[in-house]
Amino acid sequence: MLKNTDFDVELESATETHAEALCDLLNAAYRGTSGWTTESKLVSGDRITPADLVSNLSNPDFHLFVYQKSNQLIGCIGIEMNATDAYIGSFAVHPNHQNTGLGKKILQHAELYAINTLNSKRLVIKVIAQRETLIAFYERQGYKRNGTVEAYPSHLNVGIPRISGITIELLFKDI
Repeated sequence: MLKNTDFDVELESATETHAEALCDLLNAAYRGTSGWTTESKLVSGDRITPADLVSNLSNPDFHLFVYQKSNQLIGCIGIEMNATDAYIGSFAVHPNHQNTGLGKKILQHAELYAINTLNSKRLVIKVIAQRETLIAFYERQGYKRNGTVEAYPSHLNVGIPRISGITIELLFKDI
């Protein structure tokens, strides 16, 4: 369990028992019709399936944390290590709890875990490049653009682009 007394949020490690609720949360936050994090106008289909999530959880380099309140899953965030880079992803706050500062707290926990436990030297976040509002959020958290852009990963079963030319941009935060 992650706890920092500077934040009033406790995160616990996700397990396979969380898989269905995590999929519901991630799909609602990314592909739902409400909340500011939705990308449903850009991408259709599920963001993740239970099978993909269970597969991710079996990866020893992937660490997924959940935030629950009153026995309801409200937020989650994942960290995948690649050498000394910590890739932050699977990050969601339920649309009913967005714009409360909770996302910032969850992100800060993940960053501290990546730095203090995983000895990360750099934090990396992948974002759909056309999501300027989301990129601005990460920039306010200290992430920087450096022009690294990749093709949208349709082969990873993360949804189908609704617009042509959709790309992924990497944002970096040096520690």
